[in-house]
Amino acid sequence: MVAQTIQNLGLEQPKVLEKLPEMVEKGFKQIYSLQHSDGGWGWWSGDATHPYMTAYVMYGLTMAINADYKVNMDRYNRGVKKLLDLFEKEKPCDQKAYMAYSISYLKNADKKGILELYKERNQLSIYGRALLSIALFNIKEESKAASLVSEIKKQAQTSELFCHFEGEAFEYSWRRNDLEVSTYVFKAITMNDPDDDLIPRLINWLLLKRTGNYWTSTKDTANVIYSLAYYLEKSGELDADYSFKVFVNNRQELTGKIDKKNILDPGRNISIKGDQLVKGNNEVQIIKNGKGRLYYTVNLNYFNYEKDIKPASKNISVKRSYALVSTVVDNKGVMKESFSPVKEVVYSGQEIEVTLEVSSSDPLEYIMIEDYIPAGCEILDRKSGVSWFSHQEFRDEKAVFFITNWWYYDKQKTRTIKYRLRAEIPGDYEVLPTIVTSMYFPDVYANTRSDKITITPAPDKK
Repeated sequence: MVAQTIQNLGLEQPKVLEKLPEMVEKGFKQIYSLQHSDGGWGWWSGDATHPYMTAYVMYGLTMAINADYKVNMDRYNRGVKKLLDLFEKEKPCDQKAYMAYSISYLKNADKKGILELYKERNQLSIYGRALLSIALFNIKEESKAASLVSEIKKQAQTSELFCHFEGEAFEYSWRRNDLEVSTYVFKAITMNDPDDDLIPRLINWLLLKRTGNYWTSTKDTANVIYSLAYYLEKSGELDADYSFKVFVNNRQELTGKIDKKNILDPGRNISIKGDQLVKGNNEVQIIKNGKGRLYYTVNLNYFNYEKDIKPASKNISVKRSYALVSTVVDNKGVMKESFSPVKEVVYSGQEIEVTLEVSSSDPLEYIMIEDYIPAGCEILDRKSGVSWFSHQEFRDEKAVFFITNWWYYDKQKTRTIKYRLRAEIPGDYEVLPTIVTSMYFPDVYANTRSDKITITPAPDKK
């Protein structure tokens, strides 16, 4: 996407282009290693082939080919075959609309299948109809695509400055993510008419949702950037020529000029320290003269010095507990493990069993659980609960578990993960909370409270 954006917009970015081949090659190797034997992809190499993930990967590989990167065509063709097979079997739904979107970029797109889905468009949400309209534009069915865009626009959530579109899916996933839904609607509207009155307000809303220089996830960031790049290509907005001044509380803080030569230059930032602000309202004034559109964002950064982090929960919850593991001999002479709650003090060499209880009654997808460990401990290669989560990674500072579909096995509300640590280095440690997030839906979030553990040297054995 980066390479194609630079090419399409005619940008001079030699440093970026110099780094891209190595980055792209690493990406290809990762993608190839995760391809399943049937030609498709899931979230991981060992889970089931997923229609959406297969379509998502094939879209990326197709974009790479269009940007003149060398793709392994055997793997690509196997992926195309699997995607078309899955598309044919899928019932009309938003997932099939995303597959149609991906297929529409193929050299030999399944036009018949995409037109069949158009007949069933009433079964699609705004998200699905936006994707289908893009697919229809790609296969040169402009009138059908335009009619879909017209229907979608009727559901715009608008104000004087902003416009967005709300997700309608039942489950918590990207299909219910207002940012992803609005991004695809933005591209569909741009394909229909880059001068549409809704576009400036849609862009304002998308920029409002940015955190620093990125959006909620890498997936969201890529989608937004690619849609904005497409808009820039169609609108000619890079052909700017204007001057500007910025005032904060009537004090000039910045002045400059924007034109075709410097429109992509970084560094137009103003930092105002807290002691420079006044109590109550603070006024930011921007004066612009000339041709082109000026975008701006205002961010407030603050720091919380509170040491104890409190638990939080939104559509999912998580609890963490620690237990000391010891070996005892029962009255029959059989050795068994015994567990007792950790009361902050642990001896070096002792084993600790970590228990994570994750609860939700909602149909969640693509959940990531990050459990940060005490700095003086090491993770042992012992684990349980592997039958219900998709993938696990044990890193130096945390254990990470991934769940593709919360209800894949059954509709249990609470699930448990256990793994073990060994206390190693004596010291007093603040332990960061366990964090649970949905990879693609920010409204699913939880964290435990922070913890404290003291590790002391093991007593001498006499």
